[in-house]
Parts: sequence; C-alpha cells; structure tokens
Amino acid sequence: MTIIDTTRHRLTIALLILVAGSALLQVMHYHPSWSPDSGRVWRQSTCILQGQGIANGFDDGKLDAHLPPGYPVFVSAVRVLVDSENAVRIAQIILSILTLLLVWKSTEGCTYKVRFLLWAIIAYSFQAKSLAGAILSETVGLFLSSLCVFVLSRYWKVQFSPLQSFGFGLLLMAATFTCPALAFFCGPIVALILAKHPIRCSAFVVLGCLLLWVPWQLHCINATGNWAPTLFNKRPGAISDSGACAWASTWLRTEDELPFIWYSGDPTLAPRRAFDSDAHKQLFVSKWSNGNNMLEYDQFLRTQAMDRRNDNPWSFKLRPILQRAINTWFLPPKESMPYQRNYLFRFSPASWHSDVKEAGTMRAFLRLSKAWYSTVTAGFYCFSSLLVWTGVCLGVLRGNSLVRLICGGIILYTTYFALSPMGELRRTVPILPFAVLLWVELISMSRIAGTVQQATSETGPQ
Repeated sequence: MTIIDTTRHRLTIALLILVAGSALLQVMHYHPSWSPDSGRVWRQSTCILQGQGIANGFDDGKLDAHLPPGYPVFVSAVRVLVDSENAVRIAQIILSILTLLLVWKSTEGCTYKVRFLLWAIIAYSFQAKSLAGAILSETVGLFLSSLCVFVLSRYWKVQFSPLQSFGFGLLLMAATFTCPALAFFCGPIVALILAKHPIRCSAFVVLGCLLLWVPWQLHCINATGNWAPTLFNKRPGAISDSGACAWASTWLRTEDELPFIWYSGDPTLAPRRAFDSDAHKQLFVSKWSNGNNMLEYDQFLRTQAMDRRNDNPWSFKLRPILQRAINTWFLPPKESMPYQRNYLFRFSPASWHSDVKEAGTMRAFLRLSKAWYSTVTAGFYCFSSLLVWTGVCLGVLRGNSLVRLICGGIILYTTYFALSPMGELRRTVPILPFAVLLWVELISMSRIAGTVQQATSETGPQ
C-alpha cells in the first residue's frame, strides 16, 4: 500500500468517525418540536393517505395550496411504512447523515483539509441539527439540495444522457416543491443549462421540471383560483378567506416592530413596550378582551401597525430589514442560545450535583454537553457564514457563470427574506450546499488558472 493510499484510508476512517459523531450529537440533543406548520403538514399527509389529495385536513375537506407539496408527500410515504411521528423524525436523521456523504462527494477535487472545512459547514450547522427532529421541511430540503449539488457538480463537467437530464429536472422541481427558497437556485440553473448545454439534453431537464410543475399549478387553480405561489389569497394581506386574522399574526415578525400582534388571543399578555402608555394598554385591553368581533379587532391591529410604522420609519421599516438580513447568516437561533449561555455562566459543582439529584447523571450530562455544543457551534455558525459571504464576494468578481449564478441566488435569497415579513431563519439551511459548491468551483478555477500560469511561465513567450 502506497503512502497516498494509507493517507486516504486514514482520512476515510476520520470521516466515518466524524459522521458517527454528528449522528450521535443529533441523537443526544434530540428534541422533537411541533409548530403550526407541523400540524398542517400532518393533516395534509393524512388527507393524502385517505385519498383526498392535498386538503386542509378539517371537516370541510377543502383543497389546500398554501404549503408546497413536497414535504407532505414525504411524510405520507414514511407513514405508509410506519404511521408515527418518531418514524418521520428517524427518517430525517438518516437523510441528514446521507446529506453529509453527498456533500463530501461533491467536494472531490479539493484538498482534504478544504473538504473537511466545507463539509463541516453543514455537518455542524446549528440549525440543521436542531431541525432534524422537527416535523418541518428543512431537513428533507437540505438532503434534496445536497443531491442537486452532487448531480450538478458532475452534470456541469460531463454531458448527461436524456434520461439522466430528465431525472435531474425532476430533482430540481422536487427540491423547489419541498423548500420554495431553493427556487432562487433551481430556476436559474435550468436557464443556465438551456444556455450552456445542447438542446437535446436541456430540453429533457425542462420536461422533467414541467412534469411536476404543471400538475401542481392545476391543483393551485382548482384549490384557490390562483397560480402558485399561493401564499396570499385574493383578499389583500390575508392568507385565508376567513378575513385578516392571519394577516395580523404574520405581518410583523419581530417583537420590536409590534409586540402585541403575538398576543391577539389574549391582549392582557402584551408587553408594556407595545403601547404608548399604561392608559393606552388599559384602553386596549378593556376594548378587545371581552370577546369582541375578531375581524374588527384585527382591523384595529392593522391600523395600529401602520400608524406606528409611519411615525417611526427607522425602527419599524429600515432597522428590521437590516436586522433580518444580518440575523439570517451571522447570529445563531435566538430561541436556543440565551438558555445555553445562562446555563454555562451559572454552572458550578453545586449546580452539577443539583442537576444530578434532580434529573439523574445522564440527563445532567446531556444538559451540560448540549450547552457546550450549542455555544461552540454558534461560533462556527458565524465563521461559516463569513466563509459563505467571502465566497460570494470572490465569486461576483472572478467567478464563471455557474459561480455567479450561485452568488446571485444567495444575494436574492437574503434580500427576499430581509424584505419579507414572512421570513424565518430556518429557511437558510437548505441553501448551504450551494455555498459549498460555490467554494468548490472557486477553488477549481483557481487551480486551473495556476496551472495555466505555470505552463506559460515554463514555455516562455512565443
């Protein structure tokens, strides 16, 4: 066995150990979470299994098109085998491990040190780990995104057959239907393939996309009368025919903008800073906490929101946009970190013994390890985001068409979620493989340029 083979053998073992470690961390810090979107997905999957199609899951059996269909179909497929929430979560953990292997294969051509660094962007992503146990689409979207990047890294260099091109088109549209944020990448990729590849192959990519896209458009028109995306219905600012109540609970995403929108069910819980004065809060509570008409109450919230935004445009318009743009990449999820930091800061032998006495040694150890793991990965989260944006800057200046396409997708994605009141930070997770591909292409271009320069210097001017 040569020295090179021995080195590769050791690095392969190291990779397997790191993959096993990442999987172990997911199991150790397994925390099932449930959100309103989780409930909607579960009801939709139930309707699919009952042969009703993609419906809202309530007694009226009304068709629904407000969520993309990819994830409910995945949940339905798992439930056909084992009808359990935990089965879906276990399947997602398996997919997250397969994602790591796909990303590793996508970085072939780079040195092992670079491959480990790029691989770690996803392997130790704070959000990817926390979402693996959630009934949410991001883990499946991350897997499909990694699969797209894996295929694209080869498709870009080797011309695929018509059948392979057709399958790639299906994959691009399936990824978009699972996480719509991937449309910022998958759509331009199709356009770039049309421009760069022979029409015989690129036409099959488009055909694969249309095979999934057309039925979904027909469903959207049948369900809502609108083309997709159908997040917003015909009523301005609303996402349902029942009125503007949904508008009030989703229009402003941060508490700094208009805190009491999160307390529409019980206005007495709204914090003081949401009002101009104590008297304003008392008037608000007395008027709207006695079962008054919810549509009138919601209209009142809308008026309050617009008045406050117009009175202070910096606080309610510009600052939240900048805050969302920065938080999307450079800050860890705010729901988890304050608790973890406080736990570490107050940690002492006395608190350790208290935790052991209260919950047992194993639970106390898991609590401590989770706090340390979350704190360390928060730093790596910011570092990897800096790496992504360094790649974007270099790609815009020096990249080829594929690199600039990825850079444009990242910029458009960040701009959209900074401007959109519907943005959530977990949406960043599925686009990380494209950031890895960005660096792979930049390194490949740099290596080619270095080889050409060296060959030119050796031959000398002709």
